[in-house]
Amino acid sequence: MIVMKFGGTSVGIPDHFAVATGLVAERAARDPIVVVSALVGITNLLVEFCRGGAGRADLARRFEARHR
Repeated sequence: MIVMKFGGTSVGIPDHFAVATGLVAERAARDPIVVVSALVGITNLLVEFCRGGAGRADLARRFEARHR
């Protein structure tokens, strides 16, 4: 078994995501456990959202757009 943790910058850009998935695939025989952080900027966006306020609808749209 191997635990592989990837931060937001490792998965936030398609080319970086491809590298991360390649690394996981290379270690498939070791039964990897993959831990992935939120995309860059998403944690801050979620904190803003939880604080509430009139801008929540805009924050929700930004969150959704970032994950498309």
